[in-house]
Amino acid sequence: MQPSTDPHETETPWQVYARLGIEVFVLFYLATFCMLMFATHPDHDWFTVGALLTALYLFVIASCAKRIINTLTAPGLMLLVPIAPLLVLITVVTCLPLIQMLY
Repeated sequence: MQPSTDPHETETPWQVYARLGIEVFVLFYLATFCMLMFATHPDHDWFTVGALLTALYLFVIASCAKRIINTLTAPGLMLLVPIAPLLVLITVVTCLPLIQMLY
């Protein structure tokens, strides 16, 4: 019997958590950046595009939350709950200089 060559079977838990954190942060950052870019650059047909962008933003948040809940253990979730609002605030604040630069 040959050893498994699948890299996901030999990963340690910290690698799974690190990859999850990076993926979720990048997805949330890009979604927030797009939402802020839309809010600061008004268009003549803003309602249709705004409704679509809001639906996509909520989908990204829901899918990220689902991945976090399915991957992390209960102690990990208990550690993340008080830290998550701070991470969201940091994400929004770091998007603002980019938005101002592009405006």
